Amino acid sequence: MGIVSIFGTLFIKKRTRLIAGIGMVKNARTKLHLSVITCECGYKILLVPDGHAMCQAIERHVLEHKNKGANDAEANRIEDALISQVFHKAAESQ
Repeated sequence: MGIVSIFGTLFIKKRTRLIAGIGMVKNARTKLHLSVITCECGYKILLVPDGHAMCQAIERHVLEHKNKGANDAEANRIEDALISQVFHKAAESQ
């Protein structure tokens, strides 16, 4: 089993198939728990140690909110909440 990153999305490669890697991936033999941050809309973003990649993932998701009609203030609030979760998760792992 290997982990592959394609265009900012994490996939778990098992034999010849790829399984999306957000949240918990489970099979008959193992359970893999991945840390994620969760938007108020329910969307989950995988927490990765690369700060630039995390920033891009958050910005991409906030842009989705803007495209769905969120105003700038709401988009900034959502972005701040997601960034706050990143810092809290990082502090928990210390």
